[in-house]
Amino acid sequence: MAKYLIIQSESGLPCAVVFSEALSHKDVAGNMKVISAGFCDVKEKRHFGYSESLNLESQKDDWQYIELALNH
Repeated sequence: MAKYLIIQSESGLPCAVVFSEALSHKDVAGNMKVISAGFCDVKEKRHFGYSESLNLESQKDDWQYIELALNH
């Protein structure tokens, strides 16, 4: 299990940041523009939940960005 953020990249396109559950969404987000946030299970290829520290929910299309980040 991991946490993730979907941020708006410098080019303006959405981009996923996947990181350890030991870190908070807010700490990892820093100054980035965050679009959505939640948890992901890479083995099950699913995402869910929300970030309490950012008060943001996961969105239905987030997995495509997570998968892209994991495959690069």
